[in-house]
Amino acid sequence: MLSIVRAEYLKTRKSMGRVLIWGFPIITFALAFVLTLGMTNAYAESVWNWWYTLLLPGMLAIICYLSITREKKTRYYHLMTLSISKRKLVMGKIIYMGCVILVSDMIIFVGATFGGFLLATCVPFGGALAAVLVLTITQLWEIPLLLFLSERFGMIVELLVCLVLTVGGVIIAPTGKWYFLFHPSR
Repeated sequence: MLSIVRAEYLKTRKSMGRVLIWGFPIITFALAFVLTLGMTNAYAESVWNWWYTLLLPGMLAIICYLSITREKKTRYYHLMTLSISKRKLVMGKIIYMGCVILVSDMIIFVGATFGGFLLATCVPFGGALAAVLVLTITQLWEIPLLLFLSERFGMIVELLVCLVLTVGGVIIAPTGKWYFLFHPSR
């Protein structure tokens, strides 16, 4: 499995996917800095809020689309000619994208903690580290869905579904209605 993940890593060499891993966190830092100018104890919170509500799902959708586009260009030649099961290849792709999310979350962690320190914001180190793990784990379920949507419908539908899921979750979460949507004994 490690060789499959390494192969996915090598496929992204010299591609926009590698730039997005650190590009989206930099956009998040700039956005949070501009929106919290003059506010006290707001920078780190703003970074985390913008990251998980908008930029992380967008980055994940674009990276999934780029991955599928790269495979489509070769007409799945590299996947179809290998003697490895297709399930293992897809799992390797999902694990690689999970690692991409983890790396981007760690960049956000370092930037929010360091930026919060510079701007005299109290950032709980343990809580921020827990946020990295929780965000990484909770975003993993979207990878197969976004890969499927990218393959079947293209980028626009994938981004719209990602946006609806994210915005819908943010709107429903403060209410008590989310429990009724996802409770198994409705």
